Amino acid sequence: MRIQNILSQEEVINVFGKEKVTELNKKDCFFAGTIMNNGEVEFSSSVQIEHEQEVKVLTAYYYQDKSNINDETELDSLDWEIYGYTIS
Repeated sequence: MRIQNILSQEEVINVFGKEKVTELNKKDCFFAGTIMNNGEVEFSSSVQIEHEQEVKVLTAYYYQDKSNINDETELDSLDWEIYGYTIS
């Protein structure tokens, strides 16, 4: 099952501004350690943000089909579309 309580890009921009979303979108994503029962592999990237006088982490999630990934796959060649964002 994909991550729950996902925020859209528009929601994140409305709260934190476009700069943080742009910064996050430029970061490399990494294997998040999760392979779903449906064959999807979860990747994520994160940046720190300040929200309500607290330091939090804004994370973007990406999903790839496991059949597209093997030891020889150039990850840059895959289509990386952000599924959504979380704040923790």
